[in-house]
Amino acid sequence: MDQLISDTIAYLRQEGYDTTRPPIKKEEPVSVKPPPPPPVKQVPSPMNLASIQKHLPHIKLVQNIPTAKEVAIVVTDKEELPFLKNLARAIQNNLCSVKLLAKPNNLESYTLVLAQEEIEGLNILLKKSTDYENHPEEKKALWTQLCQLLK
Repeated sequence: MDQLISDTIAYLRQEGYDTTRPPIKKEEPVSVKPPPPPPVKQVPSPMNLASIQKHLPHIKLVQNIPTAKEVAIVVTDKEELPFLKNLARAIQNNLCSVKLLAKPNNLESYTLVLAQEEIEGLNILLKKSTDYENHPEEKKALWTQLCQLLK
């Protein structure tokens, strides 16, 4: 093997190639970081909320972003549970999130509280499920009231 290498080097010298040059080193890739984005300038608004409301009275403006709405349905009668579950599903699918509660505790955190018995923090007193089954107009009135309060 040594003979082959020495013969190859002799041949290359004879052909005019420089065999004394050191081998080419590969350079390490340089990581380039993109420049940081320019800072966002806070430009003071020339109009405040009062002047906007003055010029656009038909648009309701709020200063605080409202939090997500959530309804609590307090279950006091186990026989009414299927009706209350259906009501909860309808509210969940069309209006906002719903929690079914067995005990009425910490009701202040909810946007709306529904129950079939008088409790503290109650917003809507529900009738028995048979009343809504026998009188569809009562059911429609309940749904209209829920939509008005939650939309």
